[in-house]
Amino acid sequence: MLLATQGPEGPQVSREFSATQSNANPAKQAPHIEGSGGNVAAEIGSGPSAASEMTHSGGPNSKDAPLQEVWASPDEAWTQQPSGTLKPPQVRFTSSVAAKHSEAEAGVEATAPETVAAAREAPTSPASAVQLGPTAALEDFDEDSDFHYVFIFTNPSSGGNKASAFTRTGVSRLTLTEPYSAKIFIYDIREGPSGGKPGFLLLKAISARKGVHGDLRPSSAAEKDTIRILVAGGDGTVMWCLDEMKITGVDSEVCAVGVVPYGTGNDFANVFGWRPFNAANPFDASLNTLRKLVDCCMQASVVYHDLWHVCVTLRPGGHFTRINPVTRRKEVVERGRQEVKELRFTMSNYFSMGVESRIGRGFDRHRTKSRTLNKMRYGIEGLKKTLMTFTKSINQIIVGLKVNPGTPEEKVLFTTDKAVAEQQQIPLLKKTASLVVLNIPSFSGGNDIWGPSKKLALIMPNKQAQLEAKELLKVPQQMGDKNLEFVTFESVPSMGMEFLLHGRGSRLHSGEGPWEISFRPLDDKTRVYFQTDGEFFQLTQPSSVTLSHDRRVRVLTLKPQGYQEAVALVVRGRIVRPTRGGGEGACH
Repeated sequence: MLLATQGPEGPQVSREFSATQSNANPAKQAPHIEGSGGNVAAEIGSGPSAASEMTHSGGPNSKDAPLQEVWASPDEAWTQQPSGTLKPPQVRFTSSVAAKHSEAEAGVEATAPETVAAAREAPTSPASAVQLGPTAALEDFDEDSDFHYVFIFTNPSSGGNKASAFTRTGVSRLTLTEPYSAKIFIYDIREGPSGGKPGFLLLKAISARKGVHGDLRPSSAAEKDTIRILVAGGDGTVMWCLDEMKITGVDSEVCAVGVVPYGTGNDFANVFGWRPFNAANPFDASLNTLRKLVDCCMQASVVYHDLWHVCVTLRPGGHFTRINPVTRRKEVVERGRQEVKELRFTMSNYFSMGVESRIGRGFDRHRTKSRTLNKMRYGIEGLKKTLMTFTKSINQIIVGLKVNPGTPEEKVLFTTDKAVAEQQQIPLLKKTASLVVLNIPSFSGGNDIWGPSKKLALIMPNKQAQLEAKELLKVPQQMGDKNLEFVTFESVPSMGMEFLLHGRGSRLHSGEGPWEISFRPLDDKTRVYFQTDGEFFQLTQPSSVTLSHDRRVRVLTLKPQGYQEAVALVVRGRIVRPTRGGGEGACH
């Protein structure tokens, strides 16, 4: 691997040998590992952090060292020349593709900023894929090869730093022949700037190649062409990966994302059947653990998953605060030393506001690296907020909820003003301590709060409307259907009871949206709490919250196809609802 840095005396190159470099020291050649049932060829750096640590002339831990100008992964090894141009080092080509790439690589030459810009803006075509820089990985790309591609993006700090097991060995690339013929690439998701992260640039290049021929192949070949991505981390890391794929321009139609869960709640992992990894070493004897992961990854079905856009806006004089993850202290959310007046999120799991978000915020202040202690702390915060503090109810802070706001189809779903409800014959919201908007059947660590609920959250204006509202109790929650479900809890004790006795929540609404929640004028002392996918905030002077559909992504599920009506399978580009039946998956 080559790490190009800018030292006090000009460009310098830190070289870490790998098995693909033609001038590698024989003593440092990657070993040929005998596995149980197949052979493994690995590219291993010269140190334990070869795959993840960026170095510079001041040393890897130097506080005042300048930022490096170019970062090169084992699969994007570029050297910085004194003239300021970038040229690819010697790489090994297989005979079948050497002629195909040699001419293209010979003509690639650009300044460092131009190279980064080209990587971000290059069109997704086979020709441009070569120019992105990941030459060492593309050298083995063959449209007729029997290899699958598996990317593992890890957040080493997840799970109390346990997810670092994927990067601490320095292994960045593997070729497995058993249980599947697969090329595996391992990256630290934190490395590189957004839109220019090396792992995602490589993924973009390979997905561009896959996408060119995907529509011309039979369904079996198209399924094999799916690039499988595993995210080692919590739910937040999964969303980070999906956003980075979009920013980098990865062809998401040939990729599908799974998760190796290391977080605290792991709601996303739960609903798609990915069990906790239990800190097992992926590079154990004969790579049995890694083989199991690859086996599960390849057996997983590809399904659609909806992502939603959430926008929270403030009135003049309002501000957002959050708990700093490092100092554990409250801080005002700013951008460029200016207080932020609007926050936008991409939601994968759920949005909520009310007392449960205040409990979560208190938990964030005392979060530890122990999952057991974290769960205990969550319970303590719940008791504190129930017995020692007062949080205004949802009825006291919002005006109501609209669907299709600003359009001819606009409809008021409910109001919190009793007089308005009686005068205009609008549904009235019952007493509510927390409002939860669900995209998946899992909330706060695995609780399905929609399915068991048999109560309604609204007081209907007449008997006919009440009969119609009861139809909502028959509506199942279905992932991948572009719908969201709204649930309320009347008090903190009712939320606590949900963990022991399901069905404490009340159903409010299910539909496609978009929606707008409008707030009452509040004084400066009133604090409102909300969360998006476990990211908690406090705000003052809120104006509105809007929710709308953003996009659909393909994810990997280990749930049996008939486990419930909640997953839409992707078959030749169409959505197919599974039937009931089926058993446990082989990877459980």
